[in-house]
Amino acid sequence: MKPELMALHIVSDSLIAFAYYSILIILLYFLQKQRDLPFNWIFLLFGLFTIACGTTHIMEIWTIFYPYYWVSGFLKALTAGISLFTAIELWILGKSGYWQWILSQAKVIAWDKSGNLLHLTVTNIDVSKSKEAQMEIMTTKISLEDKLQRILLQERITQEIRSSLKPEQFFQIAVNQIGEAFNVDRCLVHIYIESPTPHIPLMAEYKRSGIETPWVMDIPVIGNPHVVRLLSQDSAIACDDVDKEPLLKGALSLCHQVGLKSILGVRTSYQGKPNGIIAVHQYHHPRHWRDEEISLLEAVAAQLGIAIAQANLLSRERQRRIELDWHNQQLSEEIRIRQHTEEALRKSEERWQLVLEGNNDGIYDWNIKTGEVFLSSRLKEILGYQDYELRNHVDTWHNLLHPEDFKQVIKSQEAYLNKQSPEYLVEYRLRCKDGSYKWILARGQAQWDEMGQPVRMVGSHQDISTRKQIEAALIQSEKKYRDLVEASQDMIWSVDNEGDYTFVNGAVKQIYGYNPEEMIGCPFAEFISPHQISKDRDIFHSVIQGKPIFQHETTHIARDGKPIHLMFNAIAQRDERGEIIGTIGTASDITERKQREEALRLIVEGTASATGCDFMRSCVFYLAKVLQVRYAFIAEVDKERTKACSLAFWIGETWGENFEYKLEGTPCQGAVQGQACLYPQNVQDLFPCDSDLTELDAESYLGIPLHNSDGSISGILVVMDVKPMIPNSGQESILKIFAARASAEIERQQAEAALRESEARERKKAEELQFTLKQLKHTQAQLIQAEKMLSLGQFVAGVAHEINNPVNFIYGNITYADRYFQDLLSLIELYQQTYPNSTPAIQDRTEEIELDFLVEDWQKIIHSMQLGSERIQQIVVCLRNFSRLEESELKSVDIHLGIENTLMILRHRFRSVGDRCEIQVIKDYSKLPLITCYASQLNQVFLNLLNNAIDAVEK
Repeated sequence: MKPELMALHIVSDSLIAFAYYSILIILLYFLQKQRDLPFNWIFLLFGLFTIACGTTHIMEIWTIFYPYYWVSGFLKALTAGISLFTAIELWILGKSGYWQWILSQAKVIAWDKSGNLLHLTVTNIDVSKSKEAQMEIMTTKISLEDKLQRILLQERITQEIRSSLKPEQFFQIAVNQIGEAFNVDRCLVHIYIESPTPHIPLMAEYKRSGIETPWVMDIPVIGNPHVVRLLSQDSAIACDDVDKEPLLKGALSLCHQVGLKSILGVRTSYQGKPNGIIAVHQYHHPRHWRDEEISLLEAVAAQLGIAIAQANLLSRERQRRIELDWHNQQLSEEIRIRQHTEEALRKSEERWQLVLEGNNDGIYDWNIKTGEVFLSSRLKEILGYQDYELRNHVDTWHNLLHPEDFKQVIKSQEAYLNKQSPEYLVEYRLRCKDGSYKWILARGQAQWDEMGQPVRMVGSHQDISTRKQIEAALIQSEKKYRDLVEASQDMIWSVDNEGDYTFVNGAVKQIYGYNPEEMIGCPFAEFISPHQISKDRDIFHSVIQGKPIFQHETTHIARDGKPIHLMFNAIAQRDERGEIIGTIGTASDITERKQREEALRLIVEGTASATGCDFMRSCVFYLAKVLQVRYAFIAEVDKERTKACSLAFWIGETWGENFEYKLEGTPCQGAVQGQACLYPQNVQDLFPCDSDLTELDAESYLGIPLHNSDGSISGILVVMDVKPMIPNSGQESILKIFAARASAEIERQQAEAALRESEARERKKAEELQFTLKQLKHTQAQLIQAEKMLSLGQFVAGVAHEINNPVNFIYGNITYADRYFQDLLSLIELYQQTYPNSTPAIQDRTEEIELDFLVEDWQKIIHSMQLGSERIQQIVVCLRNFSRLEESELKSVDIHLGIENTLMILRHRFRSVGDRCEIQVIKDYSKLPLITCYASQLNQVFLNLLNNAIDAVEK
């Protein structure tokens, strides 16, 4: 043979042999990846044929150098036999038109001298039935292996739920088992957090070795349709190819970046609400998710959800048992794996039966078509019945239902069975054996046939009577405190972080003139006086930063446009996570107090240095300004009290001319009788003969007599307005303050007039007149001092009275507040005893607010409030003792007590402020008897002496 031809044979035979061997390698790799492929022995037989063919071509090369042709012939005959056997093993079309399985056997009968095949005997046997049985066994085996894998995986996860104390450890074990069972590249478990914004942070991750995939761990929910769909349904979403999934359109770039090709996901849920997501990922090549895999992942998700009704799990176990029993009737007893599966299922059913018996909830299984109901022993025990005392029929349940709940329960049940409601979750009352009723929380899961008709329903009954009692107690407690809020005369309010009112109590009607619903939703700045808006906004921003504010005085505008003086207390309002969501506080109306303070300031400012006509004009001007009336005048009356002559008359914009008028038929006639006269409206109709009222268009009148030091009436002080007056004690108090000052001035003027007349009439009696003048001046000083002391005493007594009222309110309510807190504390202790294992959220909240410290510190707070109230009451008593308004006569007093009361009032001046050092008071009293004196005047002496001493020390 020529060398070129020999080389050609060697190369061609080598390439052909290599091709045959490559086919074998590819077949082996394919069978390794697809182990569940039926009839894989056909592929092995085909692989044997390719080996024989490749070896034949190798022998062709060998015979070129070593001419042993009989060996080559033998290999060719063997190859022919294998190829014939392989071909016959394939499907053969019979005469009946059906495919049949044929077993062919070939036997070589004779060879020629050259080693070529001469005669071959072939035998064909119909093995179709055997093959069908073998295929059915193989299919059943694969199905049982899948089901066994599902059962084992569920069992392992269930055991982990019972044994694992740490959720993170259980999640990691679960994803590892799911990843290995599914043979996927990656498995993830997310938890679903709904607030403040829905998101699903990663809790556990499984990755096949060699997989490196950067991924966003905290996946958003809003704007992610794939996640939204997963969370809205219990069924899994299988995506064989991410490029063809519309829900993943917005995330394709990320999927391409990490090489993600296929996704299978399902939610975990509790009581129909999502609480997480399980997702398995396949990278680098698409994967078709089989129904068995989807069903397995959904079952695992049900286990991870933990709180899905146990009746659903029991129903699936029973259905699986029915299916396995049917398969057992069809398969031969030689299949050991089937027996193993039955044993596993039996143990699983026993395990769930133990769970059923150990569960604290009652279980029912209702055959809707027959009306028969399986009622667990625990369900009957909840109602006080023995197991044999209740008939297992739906009528039993109907008879036990509370009549008031019957229609609502049946309506909910029918809505669920007709698929008008996504879940069956209802609360109702069942009658116990002793005739009482217990509250039951019922859950259920129905099964529908192929026509959509309900055929079966299983579920659980949970005794929630204790919870209902606690809820009723909480509702009663909430009503009690809401009534307290509504009964408060102070404004109680709350605003959000934007400054809009979210709550106000009924006190705003009296303070502002608005109904509560008119203020809710409005910005608080709408009610603030313009000059206070900037300051109040700064204080509001300070409060929402967490800094409380107490006794902040501000000015608001009422509905009628009048200013309101308020004292605010405010703190930040926080949610359960401790984040500030607004502010809450109280507001007290201090308008009357401010008006009295303004009246005192104005009378001191306007009349401190004025006398005579200037004093009278200043007096009526400031009186009209304080009381916000149009007219005010002072008139002097004659001794017969029949005529009056005005000394100063304010007419709204300027002073009017003085005039004289008769008192008969005028409202002033009542004032000169010694009592204050108030005509709040229609004064012209009451005194039609008084033309001055008509000329001035007066609508209301308030007059008060001016008394001399001897008790006689020297004049009247009158205010009038063109609109009705609203009677209040503040007006009369202010009028009395001005009247006292005006009386002293009139008496002073009368004394001066008498002095001038006496001086002109008896000039010769200069010494007597001089003495009289000194007496008058002394009298004047006494009157001025008396007026000052009266004003100061009234002011101090008024302040003491105003302080005493709210302090008594606070002191009187401390006992009730402590009692209510003890009631709440006992309720919390009852709740903790009833539910010792509270939810993590309650435990976290308990630790966050430091409940034990709060309970302990509450008693300290109450004690400190009580001490503070008692301290304020002592100060009020000191103020009243110091003023001694009711003690205008000589009496025996304790000097030491007067000094102590004066020191209490001046206590604030002893403290160190800025650069001023603290003043120390050293008391060294001797034993002195009681002294007869004017107590109020003596206290004033002590006050002046101590004030002068403090001023001297400070200088």
